[in-house]
Amino acid sequence: MTDTPPTTPSPAATYLAPIVAAVLASLLTVGLVLTIVQNDTTDPQSGATPPASQEPPPAAQEPPQTDTPTDEEFAELLASIPQRNENDPRALGPVDAPIVIVQWTDFLCPFCGQFARETEPDIIANYVEEGLVRIEWRDLPFQGEEAFLAALGGLAAADQDAFWAYHQTIFDLDPTTGDGQITPENLIALAGELGLDPDQFAEALDDPAAQQQIQDDIQFAQEIGIEATPTFLVGDTPLAGAQPFDVFTEVLEAQLQRD
Repeated sequence: MTDTPPTTPSPAATYLAPIVAAVLASLLTVGLVLTIVQNDTTDPQSGATPPASQEPPPAAQEPPQTDTPTDEEFAELLASIPQRNENDPRALGPVDAPIVIVQWTDFLCPFCGQFARETEPDIIANYVEEGLVRIEWRDLPFQGEEAFLAALGGLAAADQDAFWAYHQTIFDLDPTTGDGQITPENLIALAGELGLDPDQFAEALDDPAAQQQIQDDIQFAQEIGIEATPTFLVGDTPLAGAQPFDVFTEVLEAQLQRD
């Protein structure tokens, strides 16, 4: 299994991190005032988890000071984020839903688990199942080798059209780094419990193409300046941390009324 070596961010890495704060002023034009949660893992209310390593990857370093991006620059950044692939097995909801929520998540991030257990089911029930929202998953395994392995398991399950069943099961287990839950043997056994072909699943865990897909997710996240998990792009609005359902509702309803 391949670990997640740091990559060097492109010039675009200066955008999203400062934009998450700076663009809020421009979002006042649609009546939104959002709180971006600070990345403090010592506070259970912080709602976002930064990288686990002592030396943070390049995307987590203090970004250089930049001018506030123009509306056109922000629009170009949003357009650079791939969305609405009708063949994406990790997406949930209709491809033509009015709003796409792109989420960058780590299976071992405690705040990602909090969101998956407490908030995401309400979004699915009230918006995805109503055809109003599509959720698209992006891997950002900050929490080391076990997180990377869990992400590989997600792709292996997706190969058998079972990503969301795997997603729910892993987050219900609430794994943490070093607790022994995320091993190849345990994931293969889990695949069997989900009714998947364990041999096909095991082969997918070692697939270099899957490893590269996760590396690509990591690199793209770093290029646009994402520093913590979970991070969301809700339509054209960035949100960070395990925000409660009412925060997502405020953003979603404002965008649905606008559209």
